[in-house]
Amino acid sequence: MIDHVMTHESFKKGLTLYLNDRGNGTAKDQDLIDSLVQQYKNDYSKSEVDFQDFLVSWVRQAGHPIITVKRNYTDQTVTVSQERFLLSGNSSGAKQGWWVPITYATKSNPNFTVTYPSSWLARNDSEKLVEGLNVPNDDWIIFNVQQTGE
Repeated sequence: MIDHVMTHESFKKGLTLYLNDRGNGTAKDQDLIDSLVQQYKNDYSKSEVDFQDFLVSWVRQAGHPIITVKRNYTDQTVTVSQERFLLSGNSSGAKQGWWVPITYATKSNPNFTVTYPSSWLARNDSEKLVEGLNVPNDDWIIFNVQQTGE
């Protein structure tokens, strides 16, 4: 997922930065995170996402989110929401969230090769309204292009 969020070239540069910095020495997970964050900031300085928090939310946090997408045909919006997956279906009361990259393709723009997020569901947001899709009601929308936001 990180490769798709950063793009392949940016991810490779981040890994190279990490390997050049650490060489054959020992490393902690934070060393890799620091290198990827530095490269992300170099390549995407205007991004709305806290990339370190994005990485930490997936690497150091137990569990996975269930992502729900609801389309409103009247006002042409989509609401994307997240909740922690639990087998029992009952939360222990602890709120948990992830930075979720949002990608989609439509019938009028069926681009399934661009996996860089068009927007984000923030770690502390249980839902986000995606506006301005301008997709006719008879067009389809597919979210999570190439299943990269998993």
